[in-house]
Amino acid sequence: MKKRKKEKLKNNTLIDGRKYVDREKELPGMTRPTKLVPLLQQHPKETYKKFLKRVDRVTHEIIKEADFEKKFKVEVKRDERGQVVAVQHQEKIDPLLSDKQKEDLVEREEKKKAARRERDKRRRGKKRKNDGDDDDDEFSYYQDKFEFGEVVYEPPSLDTEKLTRKMNRNEEKVRVNCLSLFDCCYAFLHTIVS
Repeated sequence: MKKRKKEKLKNNTLIDGRKYVDREKELPGMTRPTKLVPLLQQHPKETYKKFLKRVDRVTHEIIKEADFEKKFKVEVKRDERGQVVAVQHQEKIDPLLSDKQKEDLVEREEKKKAARRERDKRRRGKKRKNDGDDDDDEFSYYQDKFEFGEVVYEPPSLDTEKLTRKMNRNEEKVRVNCLSLFDCCYAFLHTIVS
């Protein structure tokens, strides 16, 4: 009997979100309409914990959507079921600005666009000038031109000061190592023989 009474109490006291939501309430200074919040209602035989988990999950989804809208400056439109209908860009000009501030903002943006166009034109002009110099290739200096029938006896030699210094250092190290190896072998053989 006690179980039935508890079940009846739980079924009669289902939580309904419609009681707590004022849909059409707009406050002064609001620039955009309020978001439609999903109406959450506890299902029959749904425990209190499961209902709160569902509410928490929906709340996190709404917060993520708001962060997405703020980051990419868009507005997500949803239908009555909660499905995404459209994603639109938000207006750049703030409706709270005065007319003079709006005009200044538009002028600044036009100046930025004009400066960007000029910069792009200059870059294109430089590219065109550089494109005309195709005859003077950077690699033409490094290429050897051989005539038909010419015989090459050895590859070209690189004569630079840095390279010769490195070669000399390496040769000295090899000589020192060879001498020390020779001395070790000589000492070893000398000990064996004697």
